[in-house]
Amino acid sequence: LVSEVVSLISPLCVHRGIALEQEIGEGIWPTHDVDAARAAVLNMCMNAIEAAGNGGKLRISAFRESDKFVLEICDTGSSGSLEPEIFDLFYTTKPEGIGLGLFLARQVAADNHGTLTASRETDWTVFRMVLTQNKPFDGKELR
Repeated sequence: LVSEVVSLISPLCVHRGIALEQEIGEGIWPTHDVDAARAAVLNMCMNAIEAAGNGGKLRISAFRESDKFVLEICDTGSSGSLEPEIFDLFYTTKPEGIGLGLFLARQVAADNHGTLTASRETDWTVFRMVLTQNKPFDGKELR
């Protein structure tokens, strides 16, 4: 699932001169709603591409941590506010934005007993989704 999204965004990164790093481990995305998960990952990546800007960097990591699935989408852009309201429905800082992407991504996390957080680490803005696998599922391969 994550690799599918990376394949979709790679040409845009090349076009904008964004260095794309990826570290995607083996495993299964712990959700029954693969389409919603794919949309959430795509929205988060598109936000990161916009924030990174031309010549920036984007790093996507997906891995297992014990019984948890962790997805980190990091960019070198300033990303504006990282206040809690960035996850609110219809909250946007973009003139052409609608304010759905991060709201829906957080909803996907919540629907899967997980979290979505935003932070700054040195030169990176980091969006981190953590999902707990606590029920059987027939999800899609992580790769």
